[in-house]
Parts: sequence; C-alpha cells; structure tokens
Amino acid sequence: MILVVTHGRDLAADLVIRALHRRAAKVIRLDTDRLGSPGHGCAVLPGIGPVLVLDGHVVPADGIGAVWVRRFTRPMVAAAAGPEFTGFVTREIFAVLDAVIETIPRQINPAEADRLAGNRLIQSAAARREGLETPATLVTQDAALARNFRAQHPDVVTKAITFGQVVGDTTDDQGRFAFTSPLPPETPLDGLATCPSLFQARIPRVADWRVTTIGSRIFSARLVADADGPADWRQRPDAWEAFEAAELPAGIAAALLALSRNGGLVYAAHDLIERPDGGFVFLETNPAGQWGWLELHAGLAIGDAIADELLRPT
Repeated sequence: MILVVTHGRDLAADLVIRALHRRAAKVIRLDTDRLGSPGHGCAVLPGIGPVLVLDGHVVPADGIGAVWVRRFTRPMVAAAAGPEFTGFVTREIFAVLDAVIETIPRQINPAEADRLAGNRLIQSAAARREGLETPATLVTQDAALARNFRAQHPDVVTKAITFGQVVGDTTDDQGRFAFTSPLPPETPLDGLATCPSLFQARIPRVADWRVTTIGSRIFSARLVADADGPADWRQRPDAWEAFEAAELPAGIAAALLALSRNGGLVYAAHDLIERPDGGFVFLETNPAGQWGWLELHAGLAIGDAIADELLRPT
C-alpha cells in the first residue's frame, strides 16, 4: 500500500499514481485541502493507533509501506472556524496527519530532511562540503554591509532565504512569490531593518540546469540562457518547454547525489548555473520541487523513478 499526500490541484501527483498503477500497486491519494471534511481525514483510534479514514474505510497507518509527501495546502474546513482560529485548526489537523506519516516506514522525503533542505543557508554549506561551487553570498539586516557587498560585486541579485512565498498560505503553492531579482544600485535597503535578506554575486551563465535526484538516479535538463531574460528562469515564458535533457559532468552528478544522500533526501530538485568557462555553480536544492514539465516536455521518466523508490523494499 502506497500513500500519496498532496492536494487536489497537483497534476504531477497523477504521473506517479499512474506509474504505480502500471506496477499493480495499491495507492491511496490523500488531498490535504480535503482533510477534516466528511469521509476524508486522519484519526488515532484506541488499540489501533494512527489511521486514515476515507469514504467510510479505516486504513491503519502501519499497513502502509511507503508515503510520498508531495505537497500540502490548508484544509478547506479550517476556514469555517473563522479567521482567528484558522491557523490553530490547521495545525491540529496536520498534527494528526504527522502521526500517520511518522508511522509509515518509508517516507519520501522524511520531514526533518525536508526541513533542513528547505533552508538555503544550510543547503549551501552542505553543497560546499560536497565540493560544489556556490556564489559569493551575504545574509544581513545591516544596510551598510549590503551596500559594501554591492560595491564589491558588479552585479548582485537578491532572493528569499526560504522558498519565497510572500503573500498567501505558506502551506500552498498559490500566492505571490519573491523570485531571484537584480539589485540595482538605487534600490532602497530600508526593509532590512525588518527582515534579513540574501544577496549574491550574479554568476555569468550560458545555461541553467534543473537536476532531479531520486535515490541513486539522476535526471538532468538544460535551458540555454537568455542574455536579455530575467535573473530567475521561472519567469521566462518559454521555460517549461525549452528545457532539454542533457548529461552533467560526472563529478557534478556525483556531488549532487552525495548531497541528497547525506541530507537524507530521496527526492530533490537542484538548480545550477553553467558558466561560459564550462564550470558549474550550485544555487539551491528544493526537496519538493516541481518536475512534471520535465517529464512531459523533456522526456525524463521522473514519475517512474519515484514509483520505483516507493515500491523499493526497506
């Protein structure tokens, strides 16, 4: 029995579920936006422990072999509690879900590995330990330090320290996001008094790479850089169709696999820059990064690889 934890708008989950069905696996899809609604939830029962309750059927968590913790979103029922209680109700519902997930022996990914990988400062240090090059970086709330860093580097970008959702539900993929953005000299720095910011020297690029590691397998795709395009490839209108399957240098591939393995990540999406001199610079790892477009447009069989990992004996 395989559990897929996601939400109702997640189309990428369908690719993995189809791959599991092709392998004759039993699959339960748990959409977190429906958690707590009639016939769709989690519970802890005396003498049984954590269970899923789906359409009148009780499924003990200890009978589930693996779980893919794909995406979360706020349960719709939490809004019925009123604005002042929405956060509390959401936490209570997810606490019961956590009890279910932690009962399952194989998790993609384990919660603690996800938490650490979601911090760009921690992951950058881990990448350097694996021999990967990273950009010159400053994180500060001191405007004087930021101005000095900007003076030392001819081209600077800024990005979120975490994953950049500025407005909206932090458990969802909707809302407004802070993308990697240039930092012109005239940019005011008053906001540093309220919130720390991450500044990086902008790396000259010939291509962006999205590399997906799943267990011991690696899938890499390359996007030729647009000299006049945005600093963040996600803002390119052609990005989802323009990535092509490509092969990384063996040393870079080995370092990314080691980064995931040593960080406890079964699944991870890594972003790198290829410099004009052929070198590679590591930018970040997203432990729940999107990948469906790479399967659909670049032909990378990522869904099958995730299915294989979920069915692999512990």
